[in-house]
Amino acid sequence: MPPGFCRNTRRTDWLRPQRSSIRLLTICLSLWVTPAASADVDALLNTLAELRERYHIPVLAVHLVDGTPASTTSKVFGAHASTPLRWGSITKTVTALSVLELAQQKRLALDQPLTAYVKATHWQNPWRATHPIRVIDSLEMRAGLPDLSAAEFAFNKPITLQQALALNPAHRTSLWPPGTQHVYSNMSAGLTQLLIEKVTRQPYAEAVAHLVLQPLGMRQAGFQPMDTLPGGFRADGTTEIPYWHMTFPAYGALNATLGDMAKLLRALQHPQQLPAATRQYLFTPHGRRWESQFNFDYAAGLYPRVRQGHVWHTHGGDADGYRSRLALLATPGGGGYVANINVDNPSALRHIERELELFLTQRLATPQPTPAVTLSAAQADTITGHYYPSGVRFGVEKWQQGAAQKIELQATEQQVAVRRRGSTTILYPIAPTLFRRAEDPVATVTIFAAQGTMYMQGELGNYKRLPGQIKSAP
Repeated sequence: MPPGFCRNTRRTDWLRPQRSSIRLLTICLSLWVTPAASADVDALLNTLAELRERYHIPVLAVHLVDGTPASTTSKVFGAHASTPLRWGSITKTVTALSVLELAQQKRLALDQPLTAYVKATHWQNPWRATHPIRVIDSLEMRAGLPDLSAAEFAFNKPITLQQALALNPAHRTSLWPPGTQHVYSNMSAGLTQLLIEKVTRQPYAEAVAHLVLQPLGMRQAGFQPMDTLPGGFRADGTTEIPYWHMTFPAYGALNATLGDMAKLLRALQHPQQLPAATRQYLFTPHGRRWESQFNFDYAAGLYPRVRQGHVWHTHGGDADGYRSRLALLATPGGGGYVANINVDNPSALRHIERELELFLTQRLATPQPTPAVTLSAAQADTITGHYYPSGVRFGVEKWQQGAAQKIELQATEQQVAVRRRGSTTILYPIAPTLFRRAEDPVATVTIFAAQGTMYMQGELGNYKRLPGQIKSAP
């Protein structure tokens, strides 16, 4: 075993707050790599240092695990290893782990309605008789809810859960049947926080500490401001942004050191650290009521995306003045990383992500795309038409008025052209209802019929075919 690297993976080593099924692996992190890879790592760190300077980033923190061969690299530019950072919506991964741990302890069931544990006094669901909001719907954001209102996002004071729930409760209404589609919503995380507090009878921060943070050894992580937290800045790297007190901590309030986040990454990568059922729910969606065989969708706290032909399971974070990313390769032998910058510059983070992902995939063979199949003429004709968003995250009033952006699908037996906003994306069928782009190794879009209507869901958004449309000319 290399110097500076130690771990304890004995099956008897458990940390058991409330008999947690999440296992603690003691890991001594260091900047260690195999000799053959050290030059590559040095080049990567030099590139990251250059990007930090180019984008005026005060603090840049990166931890990555390269699976070919296995090696670990941690680096914090501009601060100490013990400096906490804000991780934004990666908090949702920790929130999901908390609920999955409660399921492991049989304190709740993921397929049960939320109303089995919480009175439905804080939300409205017109489809509750046939499509109740289930626990899994809150984790996978299939509750039929748009995102928080502007008043909820803008409220920047520490408040209790009950005070947060009292902000604009009329906005907390399902606008499409729960379980039928994923729409990213911080409001869903708010309902999940309510569930956690009701089941555990503890405040969210205490419950999550017992269920997840302590078992994983994330001793310095929390959900309140920390004295040593560096400021968050606008893209110039000098204009400070005030600390954002989020209405529901469950959607984005996690503060943690890079070392703590490395332990979270390790838990997600290591098959022995989390129960098998928990891992299944993290990496594969279980709440889809329609086209359940389509797996390229938001799961419990992680979602897939394709980069350079590889599938990653990931979650990003945005906490005014901070941007972050957690990502794991789905490819066997692949690695993963966490990264954080304390400037509000998504372009800078994307550039850093690209460098990290290229580094982690440079020795991996690119997965071959699933072979295409041929649609029937009738299938192509049924798909073709104009489509309207079947749900929205923001702009609810405009959407309800029918003024949201439409798209057009033009299908042949070999492909589907998706035309929107002046650009065209070509999809190739790999099954009658499953489609991929040219570079995608798996299906990333599904087009299917439900309740007499054609729907498109996946990487390109959620849409339904408008009635009475005439097939466009080729």
